[in-house]
Amino acid sequence: MSAPFAYERHLTARPEQADALVDLSDVVRDARLGPPGARSLDRLRLVIQALGDRLRDRWVLVHAVADQRLRTARTEYRDRLDIDQLERLAKSGLVTELPDADGPLLDVAGMTGLPVISHDRYDAFRARHPWLQGNTTQFLAPRAAPGRTVRLVERDMGVRRVGAAAPGRGRPALPEVVARHWRCPERACSLYDRRRGEAVLLPRLLDGVPSCEWHEVPLADDGPRAAVVQLKLLCGHETVHRFTLDAGTTAVLGRGGDDREEDGDGDGDGTVRMLAVEGLLPAAEAGRIGGRQLWIRVEPDAVRLLDLSGGRTRLWRAGPGGGGWSALSGERPVEMRETDVVEAAPGVTLARAGRRLPAEIAESWRRAAAEAERRGGGDPGSAG
Repeated sequence: MSAPFAYERHLTARPEQADALVDLSDVVRDARLGPPGARSLDRLRLVIQALGDRLRDRWVLVHAVADQRLRTARTEYRDRLDIDQLERLAKSGLVTELPDADGPLLDVAGMTGLPVISHDRYDAFRARHPWLQGNTTQFLAPRAAPGRTVRLVERDMGVRRVGAAAPGRGRPALPEVVARHWRCPERACSLYDRRRGEAVLLPRLLDGVPSCEWHEVPLADDGPRAAVVQLKLLCGHETVHRFTLDAGTTAVLGRGGDDREEDGDGDGDGTVRMLAVEGLLPAAEAGRIGGRQLWIRVEPDAVRLLDLSGGRTRLWRAGPGGGGWSALSGERPVEMRETDVVEAAPGVTLARAGRRLPAEIAESWRRAAAEAERRGGGDPGSAG
């Protein structure tokens, strides 16, 4: 008998750490996937495994959001243990339960640029989230595959006729929310306070306004916040570490020593953060990494890479024919796209997690808007 699936290993309460967002109510109720019956938690397992196959990472992380009523229709679950499991995951914070999950799910998707796994077209939310119109890259639909497995397919959200957006109380654009620090006006609350809190969370939006998750009051703007990216270090098909880097950071991936900072990078740009793989990788794999293997620069609008190994670092990039490997330049920095994979040594790769920089999100929105305009032909009711 196989061991129970370790949902806890793949779920995160913090969306900024995730590789994708999951519309859990939609997935659990999709009778086309996995076991028979109206509702099954096992469909989440299949979706997580499909995401792992897509990203070539056995240890993907997802942020799952569900309607509170998902657990109430007990008779629709063929396996009654599913309800206990859902309750345990919700109480531990690994599944976010809300009265109506769709709006908050789209708020997080808009703030982070994370992929959304769902079949829902979210037509009722297109006035508030115009970036849905013409979007062809951010939404993934689970499809049944041979062997009772699941594959994820990029969705075309099409263009739908929408009414006017509901008025908001000074509602900011979603990328702007991520670009600011926030502080709760309740003095004892440190949930978002970067000076006192251990982890700075993304704010929850209530009626489009950044608000405290505990006190449900509007948060105060506490100044600019650097854009953030997350890079995953993989050994084979398993993530062994995640590096979080702010915009403006220069880093070098290399073999030895601790993850530390040193002065100077040869370009007069100041401090360089050293990302050491020793202790993160098995000794044999770590030994194949150079002392200074890969230069990484995080800009507000892009991640740029430069090979420091003399030609041993390779880049995999998707293309019309499915993609391929090429030597990473050691002369001119190369932009790391969201789907690129860097091979530092055989079996050791670096990839981006799902979260995108605000400038990348804004650019994808511009492309979606242009596509919606082209396909709508002036009629926002045209569907793709």
